[in-house]
Amino acid sequence: MATNYGTCIAQYFVTPDMQMLTGVDCVADDLLCRITTPILWYDPDYGYDVQNLLNSSQDPTTFASSIVQRIEQEIKKDDRVSKVNITSSWDGSALTMQIDITLSGGEQFSLVGKPIEQLTTDELLFSLQK
Repeated sequence: MATNYGTCIAQYFVTPDMQMLTGVDCVADDLLCRITTPILWYDPDYGYDVQNLLNSSQDPTTFASSIVQRIEQEIKKDDRVSKVNITSSWDGSALTMQIDITLSGGEQFSLVGKPIEQLTTDELLFSLQK
């Protein structure tokens, strides 16, 4: 039996018709919003804007490790998530990452980050793979 993870209006995977998402898709959308939204003034414990950090002047190795750690902490705040594993690589010019997530009901999916240099203006930073 599938676990009920709720229903939400797509915010990260926005569609012109305000698509409703359920199950794993809803959780994935919620998590992507959580890691691409700056801290909210009314909820300082919500959000970590990965995109805001892309032009950082920090040491790349330290920077990559810091991002991975912060993303993992942010994702674990969602009680529907039971396990997070993040694989990242830095090739000297671009940081790429894959976030493997296991939900409380056992369902699994991955959020795959694209190198920012390869994105066009209408693409999303992360894609969902089930």
